[in-house]
Amino acid sequence: MAATPGSKSSTSKPAQRVRSEPQASGVPLEGEPAQRVRSEPQASGVPLEGEPAQVVIGRIAGAHGIRGWLRIAVFSDGSEALKPGTVVYLEGESEAGFEVRRAAPGRRGGEWRLALGGVESRDAAEALSGRIVSVALEALGSSGEDSVWGHELIGCAVEAEDGARLGRVREIWETGASDVLVVEAPDGTEHLLPAALLVEVDVAAQRAVVELLPGLVDPGDGK
Repeated sequence: MAATPGSKSSTSKPAQRVRSEPQASGVPLEGEPAQRVRSEPQASGVPLEGEPAQVVIGRIAGAHGIRGWLRIAVFSDGSEALKPGTVVYLEGESEAGFEVRRAAPGRRGGEWRLALGGVESRDAAEALSGRIVSVALEALGSSGEDSVWGHELIGCAVEAEDGARLGRVREIWETGASDVLVVEAPDGTEHLLPAALLVEVDVAAQRAVVELLPGLVDPGDGK
């Protein structure tokens, strides 16, 4: 997204939901508008080290054709960044990255085909098979008014609707059904909370509120 973490409005957002591979997996709460937390392909949503901040969007699945095109297995919402002019970074390759010259959806679900500057032959493309693909955080674009990116949740203080403090989001697990927030309490206790239960997220204040269903958290945990 064009916005970087912390640059979004401090206005709280009701009823968030998770979008993970290959499509939206969160379930909007009853009576609330459909909103979502969009997850980066990394399990934790934490940007990779280095400048500019990068996030993983996929892996090279192989070569396509004879002119250096690559098949990219896109993990999540990263396909939005795959457009001409975007610079992608390949694991173990030049830190300067490779500019996307052309991009098109593949025939297989979740797969894209890319022509990158500097990759001109099938042999060159095949040599890159299996490499992780990442982009600058800004290339992901805005998460939208009704959603937040997964990395924006990392470090957020999590509370129940009654104000009970549960801890902070340490990482996010993508499960295929509903992403799971790993919330660490001050004493080190972990709470695994479905992200579909998010009812409010204030990115600027690093605060998230969840609907705490019976049995999800032991009342004695974290104290």
